[in-house]
Amino acid sequence: MKIQTLTIQDENVKNGTTSLYEKLDFKFEYSNSRLVKVWDINNNYTENLTYNNNLLSEINISGYRYPELHLHIPLKIKRKLTYDNTQRLIKSENLDDPNSLSYTVFEYPSSDIIIAKDYKQNNYGQVTPSITSKIYISNQNVTKVEIYYEAIPAILAYVIKYEYDQKINPNFLIDRNRILALPNYAFNVYYVQDYSQLSKNNVTKKKCMV
Repeated sequence: MKIQTLTIQDENVKNGTTSLYEKLDFKFEYSNSRLVKVWDINNNYTENLTYNNNLLSEINISGYRYPELHLHIPLKIKRKLTYDNTQRLIKSENLDDPNSLSYTVFEYPSSDIIIAKDYKQNNYGQVTPSITSKIYISNQNVTKVEIYYEAIPAILAYVIKYEYDQKINPNFLIDRNRILALPNYAFNVYYVQDYSQLSKNNVTKKKCMV
């Protein structure tokens, strides 16, 4: 059964008192078992998905960058997805700002490793690599992600490790290409893209090591 609703809360506990920073209530809409829309009931975030030949081809995101702020800053993101001849995602391209090129390319050196390389256009108009993520998978779960800053040689910036329960992650039943293709954009309460969402089971612990 696919995910239907999701509530995410950002809370702070101090001296035994809990205060709520933000709450997002998401709904998921499907067409012929394919996810076509994700939205927050308060219209702070809407994600529309388009398919071509049964493959996810485009993601459009609108709403606000930081929903809990009184000064709502509009959010507009459009991603185009490209596949190889084996239907593996190889590129997720940013289309919302034609004056600032950025995209992510994906490599699959083995069955248990995915490499995501982010490219961005600099002030001189050159498109250069910026960040590389090396995603390690074991037993269908993402166990570790190494984040490298581009340099010669590349610099290992930090490592994220995950632990899991034995329950099925609802996102695992949707489309892994959606998670890979989403922008690496952080809201205050959650990440639009967290590679752990590729995993079969639910994350119980996330640890970042610098």
